[in-house]
Amino acid sequence: MRKAITILMVLIISVACYGKPLQKMEVQFVDEFFRPVDMGTSVSIYIYQNGTTTQQSSYFDLGGTLAVTQPVTDDSTNTPLQYANGLMTWYQTEPDFTLNVTDGTSVRSWDLTGSLAKVMWPSFLVEISSSTYAAGNSIDFSTAGWVISGASAGTLLYTPDADNSAFNIGLSGTAKNSDFNVFVGTALGLKLDAGDPSLTWDGGAVLLNHNSNFNVGINTGTSTGNTTLGSSTSGTIALDTTAGITVNADDSYALTVSAGTIGAAATGGDITIDAVNKSLILRGSEAAADAVLIHADTALGGIDITSNADIDITTTGAAGEDISITNTGGSINIAATEADASAIVIQATAAGGDLNLDSVLGRIEIEAEENVANAVYIIADGGTTSSMKLHNDTGTSATDAAASIQITSDLGGIELTSALAAANQIRLNATGTVAGNAVVLETTAGGIQLLADGTTQGDITLDAEDDIILTTTGKLTITNTEPVTISGNLTPASMNIVDFVITDTASVTLTAAMSGKILLIGNLSQNTTIDLPAEADGMNFTFWYVGAAAESHDHIIDAEANANFYIGGLQFIDSDDDSITGVYSNGSTNSKLTLNNMEAGTIITITCDGTNWYITGIVYSDTAPAFAVSV
Repeated sequence: MRKAITILMVLIISVACYGKPLQKMEVQFVDEFFRPVDMGTSVSIYIYQNGTTTQQSSYFDLGGTLAVTQPVTDDSTNTPLQYANGLMTWYQTEPDFTLNVTDGTSVRSWDLTGSLAKVMWPSFLVEISSSTYAAGNSIDFSTAGWVISGASAGTLLYTPDADNSAFNIGLSGTAKNSDFNVFVGTALGLKLDAGDPSLTWDGGAVLLNHNSNFNVGINTGTSTGNTTLGSSTSGTIALDTTAGITVNADDSYALTVSAGTIGAAATGGDITIDAVNKSLILRGSEAAADAVLIHADTALGGIDITSNADIDITTTGAAGEDISITNTGGSINIAATEADASAIVIQATAAGGDLNLDSVLGRIEIEAEENVANAVYIIADGGTTSSMKLHNDTGTSATDAAASIQITSDLGGIELTSALAAANQIRLNATGTVAGNAVVLETTAGGIQLLADGTTQGDITLDAEDDIILTTTGKLTITNTEPVTISGNLTPASMNIVDFVITDTASVTLTAAMSGKILLIGNLSQNTTIDLPAEADGMNFTFWYVGAAAESHDHIIDAEANANFYIGGLQFIDSDDDSITGVYSNGSTNSKLTLNNMEAGTIITITCDGTNWYITGIVYSDTAPAFAVSV
């Protein structure tokens, strides 16, 4: 309903003077209590000639020299018209005028007569509207108050002008309170009971925060009252949300069902049960094998049990009640991070109770990553008759790096030690029948040493029912402080010295492995330089010329550094007259030997003391050999 706007005008009729002099005009806006009203900056005021929309000639001063600029607003700065606290003052010739007030959309108009008028503008009405409150219009109960409007046909809307405005029914602390009832159909739907402050809803379904995004609080704040959801006859209670659900109690929390099961399912997140500073007890009283079942049934879904103190898994049933830890698809990892000698203990304490590590289809791996001595320590200390056995009773492989039993160290050595003061302390025993080598000691990079340091019993015995074969690509050295006894025949034919033929190239480099060999030089198609290897004590080479005719090329044997010079010389037999001459190194810088046109009978031997090369031999040629510096 729209309230009529009452315009109270007090008119003071001015006396017309000759020539229609300018008259002082005053209009003031007041509310229903005659208090001045400030119209606000959003309102524009126009002064028209009476009954028209033609602007009145209005002036600020009595002389008519300062014209009023229209429209007039609360914060006008381009007009001399005085407008303060709802009061307007100006000068014009006619006593009658029309006053229009507009907000840009709606217009209110007054036809006024006289030089002084008061226009009533009720405090509850700020918006400019027509004389009737239709749907969509409103009543505003002052600023920071409430607007009552007919939002649409059949709808009444209460809207606050500002956040946190209060809508009160009754007065707090008085006896003039009353019930607030809302009827739905023929029944009472909502009741606010003033005698016993409570809220009752019997009108149908209750939807709290149904389609909005605000919080809902029940018994929150400083309330100490109980909150009850449902009763013994209630139907299903469902808590359904796309976000989290929190249950927080400062005292005990009980979840009990008299029949059926209690299920907790999280399809998109985790389920956490956290007892802060208290114990967490999972107890199943059913007499069944799965009375307590912890099950992760999704592929790659693990179970993690973590404790800052001890973890105790105990069965107190009768004998034969086992504890089984089984993984049918992956591995079982038992790890302890405590820096203690007994960080992990697997122990069978009953007499006759064996400890069995059994991998049916896989392997058993014992690994220690600590960088200390005895990182992996397997000990048997049951008594003087106890023994330790590594036994593979099905593997048949004897292939290198794939034998049925392997002891491997990637970076360090392997040591077998026995403190037994008796014979056969350490025994390698191959009992199988084989035509080849039953025991093989092999190294692919280093040597093999058999060392017996005992002063009286430090013998090494090689005993074979068949042959003993010594084969080496280097030299064979036998050192002994006592006479060497050989039982049986030892003939040069039984000693195999593998020769090396100097290839027909411009340059050949000898290696340490060729030491001790006879190096054969035949008829070559070019001059050849033979470079000696790095000097080492005992290294020696013998050169034979074995060509089918006299050599027509020159060949050089080069130590490559003058500091590694030759010591000694050669016997030169001139094939032209069979004269014999000694050819010597200077013994200080000559590290290169040139052999010209060698013929049959030429044999040269050189031996190194670690720095220099000692040389001897015979050269048969028509040209004498020559020593010279190498560089």
